[in-house]
Amino acid sequence: MMPLGHTAIYLDRVCADGPLHVRMCEAGEPPGVVLARYHAIGPYDWMAVPVTEFLYATEGVEDVPRYATPEVVWGLRKRYRQQYLRSIVPDGTQGVEHGDGRSMGAGNLEEWWEAAGMAYNRRIWAYQVTTTPAQDERLVEMMNTSENRHLYH
Repeated sequence: MMPLGHTAIYLDRVCADGPLHVRMCEAGEPPGVVLARYHAIGPYDWMAVPVTEFLYATEGVEDVPRYATPEVVWGLRKRYRQQYLRSIVPDGTQGVEHGDGRSMGAGNLEEWWEAAGMAYNRRIWAYQVTTTPAQDERLVEMMNTSENRHLYH
């Protein structure tokens, strides 16, 4: 939970299977997905982002830059969008860099950048809640079978 009001849920037994689908993690796979709701990410209500990409916009912690300028962060986010979000945020709809690592001017797709590299821009508070594997499996089923349409208010 970010202290600015944005809330995301990290699940350690659930993995992203693309930005709009989740699944239970397989043995030996780096665990974790962040489910986050966005005000403006096209028609979608939520996206699934692997935890390292959500925090640092990199696939592995070894790729996190030692020093991150707004230009470096924007470059990491652009690469993430091109690699994982191009079907949701096509080229030409992603907006332009704002100067502080944020995007602007992309209409209803302008919040895509919040799916990658949140540790560069926000303080993050975490609260731990214990779930069972059965509860996680029910959540995965619900997320994948329910309509993922914009409901954020």
